[in-house]
Amino acid sequence: MEKIKKRKVVIISSRLCKLGGESFGGSEKVLWDDVRILKEEGIPIKIYAIDSFLENNIIKIKVHKKMPPFLISIEYIGKILYKEKDSFFLCYNEPMPAGFFPSKTIIRFDWLTGLPRYWKISPFINRFKNSNYLFPSESIREKFLRKYPSIPQEKTHVLYNSVDLTLFKPFELNRNFMRIGFAGQWIKRKGVLVLLKAWEIVKTILPQAELLIAGGSNLWKTTSLISQEDKEVVKIINEFENRGYIINKGLLKYEKMPEFWNSVNLAVIPSLSESFGLVALEAMACGTPVIASNVGGLKEIVNEECGILVPPGDYNRLAEAIIFLFKNPSLLKKMAEASIKRAKEFSHQKRKCKFLQILNNIFKL
Repeated sequence: MEKIKKRKVVIISSRLCKLGGESFGGSEKVLWDDVRILKEEGIPIKIYAIDSFLENNIIKIKVHKKMPPFLISIEYIGKILYKEKDSFFLCYNEPMPAGFFPSKTIIRFDWLTGLPRYWKISPFINRFKNSNYLFPSESIREKFLRKYPSIPQEKTHVLYNSVDLTLFKPFELNRNFMRIGFAGQWIKRKGVLVLLKAWEIVKTILPQAELLIAGGSNLWKTTSLISQEDKEVVKIINEFENRGYIINKGLLKYEKMPEFWNSVNLAVIPSLSESFGLVALEAMACGTPVIASNVGGLKEIVNEECGILVPPGDYNRLAEAIIFLFKNPSLLKKMAEASIKRAKEFSHQKRKCKFLQILNNIFKL
C-alpha cells in the first residue's frame, strides 16, 4: 500500500449520516467501514457529500433544491478536480460526476436504479470505461454488465459487505418462543406488505406467534419524497399495530440492533430487490436464522443450512416457511448454530484484506 499512502483518497458520496444513528443504513455502514480501513492504513482522505447529518470533517456540496443530486453535483466537479487533481477517487452511488474524474477512480454501486440513460451514449460511455466498479454482490455486478456490456469485465469487482462480529453476537440460543423480526424501511421494495399478508396466514395457524417490526417510513426525513405506495405501507402497518397483530419497535439506534435480533428466533427479509442484505448477516451473527427472498445478494448470503429462500412477493410461500420452522424447533436451533458460523465468513478482517487488495491493484502507479 506504499504507493497509495503517497496520495490522498477523495471520497464522494450522495449522503452521510451519524455513525450508528437512527438513519444509519447498510450503504452508510459500508462507507464508514471503508473510511475506517483507510485510516487504519494511514491513508489520507477527504470526504465530499451532497447531504450530510455531520458538521465536522465533511465538505458539504451546495445544491439547488429543485434539481436531483446527481445533476447538481456537476456544477462542482471542476472545483473538486482542480483541488484534488493529484488524488485517487472513491465515488459512492454517484455515477454521473464519477465519470468525469480521471482513470484512477472506483465507483461503488449498491443499486442500479439511479443510473442515467446517457451512460449508453458515446462519448459518455468512453469516460466511464476509464473507471473501475465495485459491487456488493455478484448479482449486482451481473446486472450491471448485462446493462452495460461495453464496460470491460476486468474493471468490475465484487466486495461483499461485512458484519461487526464484536457487536453482533448471540446472547442465548435457547429461545423458547415463536417470535420473528423485521428491520428496515417501511417501503414497498422491502416487501413489508408481503410480510404482513403472510403474517395473517401465520396467525391463523400459530396464534401465539409474535412479529416485531423495527424501522420507519423514511429514514431520511424527506417526507415530500415518499411515494403514495409507501405511504400506504405505513398506513397498513399502523392498522396491524392497532389490531394487536404486530409489535412496533420503531426506529432503533444501530447499537441496539443486536438486542433486537436476540429477542427473536427468526428473521424475515422479504425484499422485492436487494443489492446485498446486510441485515441478514447481522441477524445471523446473533444466531437468528433467516427467511429471505431469493433475490440479489440475499441468495449469496443465506444457504439451506442457515435459512430458507422464497420467491419474492410470494406471501404464501413465506407463510409456509415461517410455520414450518416454528413447527420444527430442533431444525430452527440447528440453523441458529449454522447462522453464526456462516456470518463469520463475512468478517471485517476478510473484507479489509480484499478491499486493500483491490485498491492496490487499481491505484498502483
